[in-house]
Amino acid sequence: MIPALRTITAPQWLLLGAVVIALAFSFDRYVLREEYSFLVEAPCQSSSDCYTRDCDEEECPPNELETYRLFAVPARAFDTCEDNSCANVCPGTDCEELKCSDQEEIACME
Repeated sequence: MIPALRTITAPQWLLLGAVVIALAFSFDRYVLREEYSFLVEAPCQSSSDCYTRDCDEEECPPNELETYRLFAVPARAFDTCEDNSCANVCPGTDCEELKCSDQEEIACME
């Protein structure tokens, strides 16, 4: 046996085992099953429930959308998006639209 392994105590083995189990569960969830979502902004066409931002007063993202809709796209469906707004995937069964009216402290279009 390796001499350094003989000096590890039982609580240290327990801690090491817990870390290995946590890493295994995280790898399974985020890499293999892809159970997380991306937030995607899509253009908003004259809907009363659009998010708004003023690009003159604050920093805008590269898409430069001042009025937009927000979708939570599952990572497993994100590969099928044809553009940055995932218009071919959202709205659909995989996407969940995050309504502006349901959010607090966010500017919505009146």
